[in-house]
Amino acid sequence: MFGLLPYQEVMVLSVILSLISVLASRFLTDQNELKRIRNELKLYNERLKKFQKKGDEEEVRKLTNEIMKLSQKQFSYNMKPMMISMLVFIVAIQLMAMSYPDMTVVLPFPLPFLGSQLNWFWWYFFCILPFSMFFRKVFDVQ
Repeated sequence: MFGLLPYQEVMVLSVILSLISVLASRFLTDQNELKRIRNELKLYNERLKKFQKKGDEEEVRKLTNEIMKLSQKQFSYNMKPMMISMLVFIVAIQLMAMSYPDMTVVLPFPLPFLGSQLNWFWWYFFCILPFSMFFRKVFDVQ
């Protein structure tokens, strides 16, 4: 595809896909509102723990309802970029499945449950995670 070795191409694709996903989240959501919701959820959770220790069931129920409302709001903010990313990922996964059906990457050490060889999917999976975390930090995406 890019004139690289197959495992390098999958790594480049994982960088591109993680960047697309993070940029979609960055520009399609209000990051300040997501930060506010996250901070509010943190405060509610701290209060919830205190009332759970006290055994105040009424207050626990109220706080749980508020947490659920905020969590739903947070989820709705994240829905649009998630749907766009999913469409891009579905197409990319199909292309990689067709382009790299027999690709294996030999690891210098075995991984639990996976062994010392990874197919294209597991290689992609282990590549995209650190790149996504990196881009989220760089672009300050919640």
